[in-house]
Amino acid sequence: DFRSIDIGKPAGQAVIDRIRETRGYKQEVNLEEPDVIFKVVVSDQKCSVYLDTTGKKSLHRRGYRIWRHPSPLNPIIAYSMIRWSGWNPEKENLLDPFCGGGTIPIEAVLWALNIPPGKFRKMEFAFRKLPFFEESWMEEFESSQKDIDLEVYCTDRSLSCVRGAESNARYAGVLNKIRFSRYDLEWIDIKFKEEKSIDRVVTDPPYGIRWKERDLKKIYRNFFWQMEYLLKDSGRIVLISPKRRFVEEYSM
Repeated sequence: DFRSIDIGKPAGQAVIDRIRETRGYKQEVNLEEPDVIFKVVVSDQKCSVYLDTTGKKSLHRRGYRIWRHPSPLNPIIAYSMIRWSGWNPEKENLLDPFCGGGTIPIEAVLWALNIPPGKFRKMEFAFRKLPFFEESWMEEFESSQKDIDLEVYCTDRSLSCVRGAESNARYAGVLNKIRFSRYDLEWIDIKFKEEKSIDRVVTDPPYGIRWKERDLKKIYRNFFWQMEYLLKDSGRIVLISPKRRFVEEYSM
């Protein structure tokens, strides 16, 4: 029986009153370009108050994508897929055969090397405006970064996608950690040569109105046929796709 504005007004007033009590002045409010943002969430009988450390721009805006794929994958989803795959970067390899703009391989390497993905954001984080913030945080991140050998493969049938993925990886500083190549899916087994040589496959197969159904069927059929040859018995595939029936039909 109440709206967000009914919560926001008294919550904001409570912050202003508290500052007046403890600091002795009335805090200026700027709804367009605030330095400090409070989030108030009411769920059932619980009210939670948060201090926004991110700011207006969502965390999925990483900042390293200088080349944009027509259907880019949300980097947060890409990161989640990598973690869900159970990939061990120090012992296992990883393949994305539909790499597009290279989001999955780049996110994989950033995580493996302990590089904060927000490092490349041009927009400011909200926490940098907080009075207790110290600039030494980036130095701490850089000192904790790793330098390990990785086997991360990024392939696509489109040369422009491979070149674009290379540009994004170069801007992210991980170009030398990813092995890029242009390969049609039908011939990808020739690249790796050895049967059962891939540990993890994390990918975002094509879909959408610009693809004819018969072409998508062929792609999914070839994908699972190739993965049956390349994937180790202990390996795992993590993919995201709205074409559930194609996945179920050709993965069996």
